[in-house]
Amino acid sequence: MILPAEGFLLCLSQIGLGFAGFTAIIMTLRQENAWRAGEVAAISFILEHSLGTTLFSIIPVILIYFGMSEPAVWKAACSVMGVFLGSLLLGQMRRIRRVPPARPTALFAFYLLPTPIVIAMLGLSGIWAVRPGVYCSSLIYLLIQASIQFWIAFVAYTSDKEQPSGVGRVSRPDED
Repeated sequence: MILPAEGFLLCLSQIGLGFAGFTAIIMTLRQENAWRAGEVAAISFILEHSLGTTLFSIIPVILIYFGMSEPAVWKAACSVMGVFLGSLLLGQMRRIRRVPPARPTALFAFYLLPTPIVIAMLGLSGIWAVRPGVYCSSLIYLLIQASIQFWIAFVAYTSDKEQPSGVGRVSRPDED
């Protein structure tokens, strides 16, 4: 049996894996030895969300190939995704206590407020609905969170004010 959203799910999985790969490249190209706590929190956030997107995009496809009915697959997937998002939210709240964010209002507006709403939608979908819409939307939400944090980290990595000794700055030959 082929899952109706199978192509979409596998595409999201590849995008999530791409974000994880580019994050690894940023980590490798970084020239400082010591990591600041904010950088560790940002990289952890990106990897948790991008690899979560990859894993949870594949789960429904695997379950359908094991012979589960489509409604059972979506109920199980929504339930597990809700638990996963809840654990990510709790982990992020612990991180905020250790490393206060640079922009707490943006964090609240774009992460701490929408995540419980997505969890509630998944919970309701896991109980009543048997369609993939809410589940796929939650995967996109994970991917959006990873991409926002990725671009924030990328800009911080390439800006002059964040990096010592001009790392990330292109120098002209006459400056050497």
